[in-house]
This record gives sequence, C-alpha cells and structure tokens, in this order.
Amino acid sequence: MTGGVKYLYTTTHTPGQTLPLNLIKKTPYHFIFNGKIKYYKKTTEKKTMKINHLLKSIIPKSSLSWQQYAWTAVLSSLFYIGMISFSESELGKSFQYNIATNIELKTKEFLDKTPSLNKRIKIFSLGDQSIALLNRNHLFLHEWAHILDEISKQNPDKIIIDKIFGVANQSKQSKNIGVDKILSIPTPIITGAFISPAKIPQREPLDFSKALTQIEQKLNIGLKHLNPKLFAEDSQELVRPYELSNLIQETSSIAYARHKSLKKIFTLNGLFNYSGQLKFSPFVRVGDEFVFPHASILAATKLDINNDGHIEVNGEPIPINSDGLSIINLANKQEFYARIKPLINLKQFPTLINEGDIVLILPNMYTGSTDFHSSPVGYIPGGFFIASIINSVLNGQWIHQLRFPRLQMLFCSILGLYTALFLSSSIFWIMELILLILIIGGGIVSFAYFDLETSWWWGSLCFLGISIVLFTYKSIFFEKFKEINDEITDILDSIEQAIFTFNPDQSLNPEHSKMAGTMFNPDNFKKRDSIATVFEMSDKKLEEFSEWVKLLFNPKKLRRWKKLALLSPMQQFHTNGASGKKTIALDYKPVMRNGQLRKVMVLGTDITRKLEMESKIKQHQQENELKMERMRAFVSHDIDLIGSFLDEANILMKEYAKVESLDHLSEQIDEAYRDMHTLKGNSGSFGFLHLASIVDGAENFMSLIRSAKNDSKRNPDLNLESWNEKVGQIQAELSSIGNIKNTLFKGLEGKISVDKDQYEELMDKIRKNKVGMPEVLQSLQNFTNTRFGKLMEKYAQMISSYREKSGKDIADLIIHNPNQFVNKDHFSLFDNALIHLIRNAMDHGIEAPEVRAYYNKGPGRIEVCFNEHPEKDEIVIRDDGGGIDPDLIYRKALEKNLIKPDSVFSDQEKVNLICLPGFSTKAEANEISGRGVGMDAVSQLLKDLGGGLTIESEKNKGSIFYIHLPKKQVLKAS
Repeated sequence: MTGGVKYLYTTTHTPGQTLPLNLIKKTPYHFIFNGKIKYYKKTTEKKTMKINHLLKSIIPKSSLSWQQYAWTAVLSSLFYIGMISFSESELGKSFQYNIATNIELKTKEFLDKTPSLNKRIKIFSLGDQSIALLNRNHLFLHEWAHILDEISKQNPDKIIIDKIFGVANQSKQSKNIGVDKILSIPTPIITGAFISPAKIPQREPLDFSKALTQIEQKLNIGLKHLNPKLFAEDSQELVRPYELSNLIQETSSIAYARHKSLKKIFTLNGLFNYSGQLKFSPFVRVGDEFVFPHASILAATKLDINNDGHIEVNGEPIPINSDGLSIINLANKQEFYARIKPLINLKQFPTLINEGDIVLILPNMYTGSTDFHSSPVGYIPGGFFIASIINSVLNGQWIHQLRFPRLQMLFCSILGLYTALFLSSSIFWIMELILLILIIGGGIVSFAYFDLETSWWWGSLCFLGISIVLFTYKSIFFEKFKEINDEITDILDSIEQAIFTFNPDQSLNPEHSKMAGTMFNPDNFKKRDSIATVFEMSDKKLEEFSEWVKLLFNPKKLRRWKKLALLSPMQQFHTNGASGKKTIALDYKPVMRNGQLRKVMVLGTDITRKLEMESKIKQHQQENELKMERMRAFVSHDIDLIGSFLDEANILMKEYAKVESLDHLSEQIDEAYRDMHTLKGNSGSFGFLHLASIVDGAENFMSLIRSAKNDSKRNPDLNLESWNEKVGQIQAELSSIGNIKNTLFKGLEGKISVDKDQYEELMDKIRKNKVGMPEVLQSLQNFTNTRFGKLMEKYAQMISSYREKSGKDIADLIIHNPNQFVNKDHFSLFDNALIHLIRNAMDHGIEAPEVRAYYNKGPGRIEVCFNEHPEKDEIVIRDDGGGIDPDLIYRKALEKNLIKPDSVFSDQEKVNLICLPGFSTKAEANEISGRGVGMDAVSQLLKDLGGGLTIESEKNKGSIFYIHLPKKQVLKAS
C-alpha cells in the first residue's frame, strides 16, 4: 500500500493493539479507497489521547488517606451548614441585598437589560410643581373627586392610588359631595389598605368577604380562587395550594383602610406593602380565611390558580419564593422619572391617557413628605417600586429565583472540595479563578439576560471558602507527605527490583519502583490496568491466577501466606525487552492494614543473566561430564574393542545417512531397528550413555515409523529431515568419542600392550630352557589375546549402572574362568549378542525385589562362562530370575499377531518365540528393553555369523542362554 501505512489503531480494541489492513472494515474509521487509502480517521484517536493525557495531568489522584478524607468531609459539612445558617439570617440577607443584589442590578443596568415601562402605564403625582400651584401639600376630597372623574373620562382600565390622603379636613357637605362623586366613577379605583396587629383609632377593619366580592365584580377577575375558604366551600378542610401555603401569614393581624371616613369611598382595597430589600408580598394571608393581594397585582385582567397550585397573573405564574415574597424587577429609573406628570394639570389628561391605560397616582411626590426607600440603585420613591410591579404584571417580566438554593450551595461546596483535593498545586489557582468566574459570571449573566436569580453569591463563598481552607490543609500535609514520599521513592528507585502492588480486584496501584517501569510498561500503572495485562496472561492462566487471589484475600487462609505464595501460577514472567528476552522471577508479600490484607506487593527480579550464567555453567558442566564419561570408557575398556565399535558404528550410520526416503526406511524397518538397538546396547556397555540416549531417540522415531507403516495419514513430524537430524546427532557424538580416542592414544595405533607378569613368566621359562618352541609360539600368540575377565569388565559395569537406576538387587557379574585368554577379534563377534542377553537378563530375568523376597531369593545373580571347543567357541549366560513362562510368551505372540491362532507349539517352541521380530513382554519401552528387538537381534546376528542360540529356562528358577560361533570358519563382518 502506498504511503507506508501498515497498521491502523482503534480505541474499540485493547489499548495499543494493532490491526492489519484486512481488518480495517471492522473498525469504526471511515476510509475512501481508490487504489490506495486516501483518508483514514486516525487523528481523532490522537486528539483523544492528548485530551486524556491533559485531563490526567490536570486531575491527578489525591494523596490523602481515608482518615484525612473523613476530616475534610466533616470540615466541609460544618462550613456548608454554617454558610446556610448565615445566608438565612438577617445579617446574611443584608449582605446579599447590599452586595450581590447591588452587583446584579448594576450589571443589568450596564448591559441595558433593565425592563422598559409598559406604554399603558401613565404616572401622575402631587409633586413640587403641584404644591407650588396649590400653596398646600394636600388636596381636598372634592378636589380628588374632580381629578379622578376627569381621569375616568379617558376610559383607563384601572386607577391605582398609592397612599391616598388622610382624614378629610372640610365640611360634611363638601365631603359628602366628594364621596358621592367618587362612588359614581365607573373606572375601578384601587387604593391601599394596611395590616396592624392591634386596633387603630379612627380606623375600622375591612370586611374581606365583601371587599373581595366587590373587587371581583368591579375588576371582573376570579379573586375568589385566592380565598382558601371560598375555594374549599365543598370541602371539610381548607385547600392550601402550593403557592398559597408559602405566603406570609398574619394570623393575629387585621387589615384596615386609611380612615373610617374614607371606608365607603374606595371599595377596591389592595395592599401597598414593601418588605424591603427589593421584595414585596404579592399576596398576604390574613388569618386562615383570606388572601389579600398587593394593589399593583390588581392591575391584571385575570388572577387564578393553575392545576399545579401556582398563582397566575394574566395567565403567567408569578414567582413566589419560599419566604412568601417576590423580587421586584425594577424598571428603567430614568424612564420612570421622565414619565411622571403633574396631577393637577387637568388639561393634559386627554392627550396623555388612552383607553385601557393603567393610571398610577403618587400623592406624596413633594418635598418634605417624599416616600423614598433605600435600594442598591439609590434612594427611590415607593411609587417606583409600584410602577415596576405593575410593569411586570403587564409585561410578564418577573424575576424568577432558582429553587433549592441549598442544593446550589451544596454543588459549589462539592466543587470546592474536589478542586482542593484533586487538583495539583500548579493548576489549582488557575482552576480556582476560572471556576469562580464561571459561578459568579453565570449567576450575574443569568440575572441580567434571563431574569433568573441564583444563589451564586453564597455558592461562590462556599466554593471559595472550602477550596482554599482544604487546599491549605492539603498543602501543609502534602509537603510532609511529599517529603516522606520522595524518600520512599528514592528508596524504591535505588532498589534493583520491580516493586508494585495490586488490589483484590487485581487492578494495579500507580505507585511502583523505577525498576518496575523498566521491566514492564509504565502506562499499565498510570492507567491502573489489571495485573493480567502486565503479565500477559492467557485466559486459562488468568482463571488460575484469579482463584489464587481469592485464596489470598480469605482471612482464614492468610496465616498460611508462605505456602499460598508458593502456589501462585505466576512464579516467573517472560517478556521481550529492548535488549532482548527477559525472565523475571516473581515473589509476593502481603500489605496489611489493621490486621487485614489490603493489597499484595509484587517483587520482580530480573534473573535473565543469572539464568544465562547458570545455563552456561550447566552446559559447561554437562560438557565436562560428557568428556569425563567418554574418557572413563577408554580407561575402563580395551582400546581395540572401542576402536572396533567406533569403526562399525560409523560405517553403520553412513549407510543410514544415505536413506533417500522414509518409505525406503520403512521397508527395512526391522533390520534398522536391530541395528539401532545393537548400537544402543554397545554404547551403554562401554559407558557411552549420552550416545545411548541419542540412539534411543532414533529408536523412538523408528517405532513411530513402524506403527504408521500401514497408516494412510502419517504424522507430519515423521519426515526425512527429522531422521537425518537424528542420524547427524549420532554421527556428531561418534566423532566426539573418536576425537577423545585420537587424543588419548595418539601414536599407539598398530601396537599391542603385553601383560607384564605374563611376559616375565615366559622370559623366565626361556632362560631356564623349560619351554619348547611350540609353547613359545603359543605364549607369543597369547600376547595378542586378552583375558576373558578383562573383556567382561564393560558388562560388569553395565550391571552396576543398571542396579543404581532400577533399584533391583543384583549382585556383581559372576565371571567363570576369567584368566582364560580369548582372541579379541573373535570375541568381538560375541559382543553384540552378549549385550542383548545380559540386558534382557537384568530387565526381564531378575525379578523385582518384592517378588524375589516372596520366593526367598537373595540378590539376583548373572553368570558368564567362556567354553572353548575344537570347532566352536561358546559363551554361556545364566541368571537365577523368574525364567520364561511358555504360555505367557504364546499369549503375547498372539496379541502381537506374530503367530496364527491355530498354530500348535511345544513348550520349547513357545520359548523360542521370543526371537521373533517385534516380540516383547513389556508394556512400555525403556532404554534397556521393551521394543521387541533384543532376542530378534541376537538370533539374527548369530545366524548371519553361522552360529546359533539355545535357550533353557525353568519358571521361577532362571534361564540359560548358550551362544556359539564356529572357530575356524571365515566369519562375516558384523
């Protein structure tokens, strides 16, 4: 593929896993193919990795212990509860009003988001100009009647009068004229009442049942729904809708009009009640029976309670806080002052007042009796608040307050707690400033743009207070912790071991030694991966490891830690490092807390070099032992016999190295089997044990060949290359043995060694003329011969080695007539047969110790004897073992299909069946026997040389094997 792109990465697989291109279609990336990949979505993952890395650097893990977490939680809770108590106190409300509200209103004004006055609102006042014209600071009742009548002629929707005049100071006749005229005005005239906990002189209580009915009829709005008693006429209990239940309740107070003399004039009484701090009571419950509206609310055309229990003004729910108050959404102050007109200038009414307007009259806007209130935007007349409320009624622009302020404060407290505990020192103050700006800015912007008041002021104080206090606490602790941690880190980094810990869920902890980051992938500890990822466990190994971890964290098992640690399925770990393959030895230690196992510490030691050195030392030792083994053979045995053995073996292996195919080998498998079995026996008899084990491997190979001889599907491991490899190994070992021979006996080829005693005895006879020429010639001929005992030494050694390996109790080889001289060349023809027979005597003949004990037999005995006859030489091998059971031999031959089931044999013929190719009574083969080649090889060898084999055996008493070869016949080479 062009561009050199070979692998693509995807986050839907194991982190770091690579996908070959033929799996691209399985990934979530998008590709465009046109002979080559033109686009692949790899940058997304890179960006994700960068973001994750950034987040990890910004939000590191806290270093506090659980006890310190508990203290910080208690401290934060106390701070949070204290802030709640303070915010709900009068002092706290004063702070809120003078600071937070001031900031909100100034920002809103600066951003030009202050609501404009509705054009329907027309404001008239008895101000300084009017007072100057009247030369007094009040109007008489008939004058009020005349002005109200003139305003009513313009057909306004309602007339709202704030703080109307007090007691009428004129004659009874004038008063009656004024009262009658005002009562005849059709336009609803709304004025204020007030609440007092005690009876007031010259005042009479209002009859609410009548007053509310008159208001409802006059204004044509459903005020009865605001009366809990009337609302529950058909119910035995008072209905308390959601909003009404939160209203201010004055159960012991009484509502009064301005004066009893004015009681009949103004039947539409509202309530001009300013609660201070830019809040007012939109509705006040007087007792449990009546809800009395603020006079400004009566500017609405409809008042009702919706299905959710919220009070609706002109179809819009009016926001009432948990304290029963509403926040006044102040109108534009400059626009308010610009809209105020003199009250007594009657000529202006027709030009200013339109049909359906709301006329607001402010009687006290004159010097010396001005109704001003302090506010964050300065000293404002009470009429400004009334005008703002009427503006909200008409425009629906209320100030909504985000509910559950305590939850807002709790959120900010948690945010402060988080930043203090989990942000690093380098990023804390930056994030502190950013989050503080977001809290404050979000609160102010939501107020200015969305008329939504939040608890940003108290939230910011909670955030700031908790974060700084806890960060200071953490910093003081962290400095100490960092000092301790640095010391621990220095110690860990100086230890040349991988040290890390894992939890009961097998997740890694980030703390680890420097060497752990070198031996393993350090990202595993940062990401807190599973330990299975570090050890690259297979599913089966992971299952075993998980079961072991469960045992570790069992309290009852913990006291047996040393034994449990040894049961770990992961005692060593092999990995590919930058410098090559590594072997890590693993050890496990418990990490206790309060007497309980909390996590497990893993100690990893790089033993790669140690194992390499041990391997080299072991290899060197094996080579030295092998050399010593080869040299001992030359020391213990006749050099000429070994030389003959090596010559024959090399010739044999050259022949098998020429095998062209396994089919060819299979055709002569029985002969090849005998050759290899004889070679193995000779190797072991001389003490070349390593060579014997290599030949045994070749025998195994041939055993598989013979088993698969008739199979259509042969094992793919059975190939000519494997056979040649085994032949090559045998040839290499023969070459090494030959090198030892050449080194030890260099220059001795063609020379013979003479027994000193034998030589001196002959010379003494010659000097004394005690021997004739024939006897001298016979003695000289004996110099080239070897004593029979000397020739039998390797077989004696073979019995000794077998005794150590098998555990059988076998005495040393018993050699009869050991001093008889035997021609070595002629004896070598017996050698191969002797090897098989003595090996069979050891393995098959001599019984197991418990069997011999049952028959009261002592140590096993194997005897050899050399008999010289005129025409043949004979060697007799006798053992006192279990003998040969003819019937057992017969059954085994049948099982192996070596004879026909209907064949009839005598006992001797049954015994002779052991010489058939492939016959063996052993279930499993070993290095000694069991492959069904021993007696076959002996019989065939002797036949090839013109000799023979005779077997005598008696069950439980032993066997005798007679092997003979012609003496003067020209013999075939073995």
